[in-house]
Amino acid sequence: MTTTGARVLLLGVLLTTSAHPALARDEKEEPIRRPPLPEPIFTESTTDIDGYEPGEIEFDVNGAESVARRNGARLLQTSFEIEWKVWSRLGVRLEPSFSSAREELATSSENAFGFRAAAGWNLLHDFRHDFHLQIEASERFVDDTPYAFRTQPGEAPLPFGADLKAAVRVLGWTLRTSIGTEAGGTPAHAPVRFQAALMHPFTSDMRFGFFGLEMDADWARPDPVVLAPNVWTDVTPIGLPARLGVGIPIVVGAPDTFPAAGLYLRLLILTSREASFESQETTAHQRE
Repeated sequence: MTTTGARVLLLGVLLTTSAHPALARDEKEEPIRRPPLPEPIFTESTTDIDGYEPGEIEFDVNGAESVARRNGARLLQTSFEIEWKVWSRLGVRLEPSFSSAREELATSSENAFGFRAAAGWNLLHDFRHDFHLQIEASERFVDDTPYAFRTQPGEAPLPFGADLKAAVRVLGWTLRTSIGTEAGGTPAHAPVRFQAALMHPFTSDMRFGFFGLEMDADWARPDPVVLAPNVWTDVTPIGLPARLGVGIPIVVGAPDTFPAAGLYLRLLILTSREASFESQETTAHQRE
């Protein structure tokens, strides 16, 4: 599928689903007061998949380093994300990035800059059952990166990607899944990817964060499967409207000379909806 074809397909899906009455019924539903859904580090959505308030803004600062088991190959990545809920259904994300890679036995690193933009459209908010659907697309407009492995897990290695994402919470456990396609280049195996994440809060009100395991299987990469245990620490109880996430991405089956294991850090500034919920929960606990 070409990049143009993928864009046309995505636009058709957006127009069809946004006009379908069964998928528009959430407009009349009042959100049930629950903690915001936990969000994984890598396989996140463009703006909160359960978000519904226009004007919400979220900032993320990311940093990661991966190393090979031998021959000195390494990969350093940093990025800054801005997410904005334009309307109740539409959200956008802008993400400039920088990477520095050193191949095996190399004496110097090769630096690269990139810029990716994404848009997400909420197809369904079922607040009664805590179930949500979203379709989104992303494109890398600026890319000085010569190697697909520099793309962080969760992001499409090819320039254009489109995904259908779902999230549901049952008995405290949150399951998030995604299936998508890619375009704009030659995939290593196929332009298809599947993502899944399972998360659970430390406490029922999610005051102190949550932990989970996520998987990113992307057949556009030479080594498709990445597993990443991660944990999020909520620092709202000490007066800061933020979360700190730590992930350990591992590329399954990668050769020893490939930077296949590392550490990923993400600092997330909470949206006004999340910060308000956390503040109210903290105040309630202080009164008890």
